[in-house]
Amino acid sequence: MALTAALLWWADPRELLTVVSRVNLASLLGLCMLQLATIALISRQWQLLVLATGNRIGYLTMVSIILAGSFTETITPAVKAGGEATKVVLLQKNSQLGLSGALAVTAAQKALSMVAFALLTLFSLPWAIRVIPVDPALRSGLLWAQGVMLGFIILTGLFFVLLRLPQLPAPRWIAGFRQSMALLTGNWQLMAGQFFLAVAIWTLFALKAVLVVWVLGMEISMAATAAVTYLSYLAGMAPLPGGLGAFEGAAALLLTGLSVTPENALAFALVLRFVTFWFVFLVSGLWLLFRWGFAYRLNETAAVSKE
Repeated sequence: MALTAALLWWADPRELLTVVSRVNLASLLGLCMLQLATIALISRQWQLLVLATGNRIGYLTMVSIILAGSFTETITPAVKAGGEATKVVLLQKNSQLGLSGALAVTAAQKALSMVAFALLTLFSLPWAIRVIPVDPALRSGLLWAQGVMLGFIILTGLFFVLLRLPQLPAPRWIAGFRQSMALLTGNWQLMAGQFFLAVAIWTLFALKAVLVVWVLGMEISMAATAAVTYLSYLAGMAPLPGGLGAFEGAAALLLTGLSVTPENALAFALVLRFVTFWFVFLVSGLWLLFRWGFAYRLNETAAVSKE
């Protein structure tokens, strides 16, 4: 947050407005449509995992759950934990999964998504360390992040291996969690398909960044843009509501390291953040307001008819 404020102070306000004004309405709508496509793919990914456990859930219901989780995620400083907890609660309410099944689906989806993200980040980190001129402290931070991502992949692999080992006596909900996870992870075709879907979802995230660079007229390669995007998202996992400020500051810092002007760097960060954060916040809020309002009217109509 402080870094973003410093860059805003450093940048020329008039020049910043000039750069941002290059994003016309058609470009902004196109970026927002890509974000909606991302939400649609994420919802489908979750629905497929629920169906793989032998439970049924409607696609629009799954969209509502994903948007509810996104809304919670944007207002809670919990590194996505708030959003995932919301999804677990709503999965229980809207399906026959139960607590153990909902936890298993959430754990499987998050593991697949984060392993895909970790791999893409690992490809980005060596490039950033080699190309971007940063001070020793930041370079150490990037090396530390590289170790964390590698460690996460290893721990996830060990977790899936442990699920296949003979089970020790455990409480019912833990046994149910193991059973649901075994059902999901035992289907290698499902897991492979879901992993590649996770990679596609994260690739869409980078594609939005590439389009922002193109719209703003910045001369940065696609590989560099993708690397900056993933590393900024990694910084955005800081314990702030939605990573607010951390993402923008990291993106601007990395881009200025590539000799991009502060105005262009901030414009990139602000436009991409609007599409992937504020637009999602607005859409999720309006969707939930509509769904809850519609449900309230249905309940009110039913109550009147009973009278």
